[in-house]
Amino acid sequence: MKKLLLIGIFFSFCLLGFSQGNGTPGMKKQTGLLVPTVTIQTVTASPGAVVLPVHASNFVNLGAFQFTILYDASKLTYNNISNWHTGIIGVTIGTPAPGQITVVWAADAQGIDIMDSTFFKINFTATTTGTATVTWNDDPTLREFADFGGNVFVPDYVDGAVHIQSVPTHFAFEGGNPADPVWTIYLSEATLDGVALQPSDEIAIFDGSVMVGAFKLTEVLTPDNWSNNFVTAFRTLTNGSGYTPGHTYTFKAWDASAQLEVSNPAVTLLNPYGDAYTGTTFPDGDGIYSIANLLYATTVSQTINLNTGFQFISSHVIPTNPLMTVVMADILNNNLAFVRNSTGSMLRKVGPNWVNNIGNWAVAEGYLVKMNAPDDITIQGTAVDPVSPINLNTGFQFVSYYPATSMDALTAFASIINNNLSFIRSSSGAMLRKIGPNWVNGIGNANPGEGYLIKMNAPGVLAYPAAK
Repeated sequence: MKKLLLIGIFFSFCLLGFSQGNGTPGMKKQTGLLVPTVTIQTVTASPGAVVLPVHASNFVNLGAFQFTILYDASKLTYNNISNWHTGIIGVTIGTPAPGQITVVWAADAQGIDIMDSTFFKINFTATTTGTATVTWNDDPTLREFADFGGNVFVPDYVDGAVHIQSVPTHFAFEGGNPADPVWTIYLSEATLDGVALQPSDEIAIFDGSVMVGAFKLTEVLTPDNWSNNFVTAFRTLTNGSGYTPGHTYTFKAWDASAQLEVSNPAVTLLNPYGDAYTGTTFPDGDGIYSIANLLYATTVSQTINLNTGFQFISSHVIPTNPLMTVVMADILNNNLAFVRNSTGSMLRKVGPNWVNNIGNWAVAEGYLVKMNAPDDITIQGTAVDPVSPINLNTGFQFVSYYPATSMDALTAFASIINNNLSFIRSSSGAMLRKIGPNWVNGIGNANPGEGYLIKMNAPGVLAYPAAK
């Protein structure tokens, strides 16, 4: 309060000593110098976070300022002002009404020079499309600038705007038939690496590779607005079947600002009223609802336990750094004998050095590992889409297992169980192969972390089914 009073006295005293100039009573332009100018930039953005720079030039010995900025509150929500020019501290900022920002400051020790630099930045959230003007104004706080010696002057003021453009939809959902069963998932929270998803980000729900519902955010999701934000999953789509009850659902998200798709969030289904669905598979029935928290991460991890002897391994995580010596760094010790890929290339110790002839870890491949003693590795990166196809060549190859859960081998490898397949072998030597007219599964379940040796009579494409 004392600071504001002093600033008001300061400006009132200064006004008494100056004649009228450039439409502002009691103020005049600086003479003999380049005219100071403050410019609200014009930027183009998408709905969501918007940073609007304000530029200043030709300010010498700046000692105090106050002003009002008006913005279109129907399209922009004010968050804060940041990135003040060096030396400007202790700024008083007010928001007396939506669409108004008031700013008051006075230097404590010395004036500030701003010859050609950012004055400050205004942080908004754009809530809809269109052009939102952002302008200098005198109501309720008059525009006044002075140098540190108490000389009031009038800078040039340049107004700006935010052109808010619509964002193309990433998850192009075909739509569903509302006359058939639907499952409504209300969204209470959705974050990516701990940061809330923003307007124009998207969430979609899948049954395997089939998108059965999608939603584009118009606001940050909170426990207070979940009833306004929901994705509807359809049993029947516009052009075919939707979800199947009992199948495992998968949520994906699209970060519009980073142009990044992420999947496999930590899903929590809430049941505050005792009648919400909280299962891990698509429900059976109509009119069922859930309330969901979806916590996405750009980085996931998978730990693979390694036993003494030979075994096939694989991962459903695409390593952040795929270099083989980085992926296997934790076991580059006497516990590891070697790692071999399908072409016979190896990671092994030659003399005192580990020699990497494999190059990079490929998520679609499996690897043969020989261990002198038990150990484990943890692979960090992004999760692979478990239904992504894997191309298989004629002959032998080590192949990755993508699903994050175990699955009967006959089901897991169903897409290649035909005359193109000779056999599939696990680390234990158990096989899935044809005996007479029948395919015999000696493997049992295919498991995460395991790789499989496959012999193909002709090329094929392996696509793991959606988990059930």
